[in-house]
Amino acid sequence: MPSRNCPLIYVVEDDADDAYVLSAMFNDYYKEYKVCFMENGSDLMLRLTHLLDGRLPNLILLDLNLPILNGKETLQLLACDDQFQTIPVAVLSGADQEPVMHQCFALGAAAFVSKIKSYPQLVQAIGDLMSQCLFSATESPL
Repeated sequence: MPSRNCPLIYVVEDDADDAYVLSAMFNDYYKEYKVCFMENGSDLMLRLTHLLDGRLPNLILLDLNLPILNGKETLQLLACDDQFQTIPVAVLSGADQEPVMHQCFALGAAAFVSKIKSYPQLVQAIGDLMSQCLFSATESPL
């Protein structure tokens, strides 16, 4: 079971199949991390603004196409709050198009991960991202 000091990762994904794959990946490779799943940007913003986990996450994996508050709208809201600007956000998307990637980076995304990958490629891409984002900071952004 993850400790209070372990990295906290928020995954915002509304597709049940994609959420299952990501959950399996974290269970298989990253058991020492605390991972919280949400289904839309509105749930994420509620969790962040009320510090429902007692701290801010070390990393947010954010799907682009979400109901209620989509990934781009969520990135805009995160960029408007000083305390949330320090949280690395990686956009997860089934769209592997450069204009979409550039727009996400312009909105403040730290990384873009295509979900159009095989499971081993997805594990590698997210593992590389977590190494970059989590191991460069020793504490939560809060």
